[in-house]
Amino acid sequence: MKRFLAAALPLVVLITTPAAAANGEFLGPFNVKVISPGCNGSPNIGGGRLMRYFPPGVGGNGAATDITLRDWYVQGETQNFHLGNGTLIGTAFVPVTYTEVGRSGSTGTAKVVINSQSPATIGDATKVVKIAGRILGFGGNADCTVVFDATVYGY
Repeated sequence: MKRFLAAALPLVVLITTPAAAANGEFLGPFNVKVISPGCNGSPNIGGGRLMRYFPPGVGGNGAATDITLRDWYVQGETQNFHLGNGTLIGTAFVPVTYTEVGRSGSTGTAKVVINSQSPATIGDATKVVKIAGRILGFGGNADCTVVFDATVYGY
């Protein structure tokens, strides 16, 4: 039994320790904090999604930034917000390409701003990123603005 525990302990430590994001991807919960009246009650405040965050200049991401949101229960749509070049960090909304895939697919435009990001500079060795921001055009609804925060982990 002692040999088993001695052999298993390093594996447990590896599984529970956040990895660096050398592949350029961070993954974690996306939390809806506030929605505008134009959202018509959806998404739910406090409701969450799984967020994949691909910041520019990390791993093989190049100059692009992508935010992908997936329903936790794998029943709803997947939304992607893509900025080909530049930054989403600041105080003003940035136009992005919006793609939604579910029962059918659609594309359009939305606007995103990341009001805060910690750490401010993300590199290949970064393990955890905390962000807060807003999305205008959430769910393809041009009148819906969502305020969110997220803690995402490199792997």
